[in-house]
Amino acid sequence: MIKSYYIIILLFLTTQLAYSQSIEKVNGQVQNGKKEPIVGATVILSKARTNKLIKSTFTDADGKFEFEKLIEDTYKITVSYIGFQQYINDKVILHATNYSHDLGAILLTETTKNLQEVTVKAQKTFVEKKIDRVVINPDALIGNAGTTSLEILEKAPGVQVDVNGLITLKGKSGCSSFC
Repeated sequence: MIKSYYIIILLFLTTQLAYSQSIEKVNGQVQNGKKEPIVGATVILSKARTNKLIKSTFTDADGKFEFEKLIEDTYKITVSYIGFQQYINDKVILHATNYSHDLGAILLTETTKNLQEVTVKAQKTFVEKKIDRVVINPDALIGNAGTTSLEILEKAPGVQVDVNGLITLKGKSGCSSFC
């Protein structure tokens, strides 16, 4: 009687394990409009209903990707790459009779954005190191507006100013601010 009880439990567990068997793989290849592989595209696998991230990967040198050991569910594949439109397929259905799902070639189309205007602004650094000297540019820091030259020197590397206005450069003292 006890043996038959254990056998029934063992059969029940075996059928449960067989039912929850994982799908072998989902794979595909990402290509551009010229049917050339796109290397390094981001491929995201998420649940279709909840959008919960399951796995993500990058395409290899041949533009191929692969996700393994997935359970039965409906998934969403999102493929993106800079300069290309995003690809979304939210109908990747995996079930017990389908152990491998090949998405084939996924073609990404190029996108272009025309800029109306480009403005390049340059700003000097606060401290410039030249061959024979160090130059301090007080205009480089916004916080220097309305400050005295002594206050600006306090911010310079290697310069120390004490409360009496005595300036020390790399440990060597010179004249005070009232020379």
